Amino acid sequence: MIKIGLTYTKIHNKVLSKNILKRKKLVPMNKMAEPKDIANYIFFLISNKNQFITNEVISISGGE
Repeated sequence: MIKIGLTYTKIHNKVLSKNILKRKKLVPMNKMAEPKDIANYIFFLISNKNQFITNEVISISGGE
């Protein structure tokens, strides 16, 4: 299972609420994930390079 944290999407171009800005400050990396960050990690998990990660909850959240 993959637990995805705060991720920047096209909707954020139109609406950048105070709640999102507050939540962004809670992320130690001090930024929102980009969809490509999530995609790259998923690609690694399904690739042949990953041969030993099984039955885990993977958090892609920048430390949030």
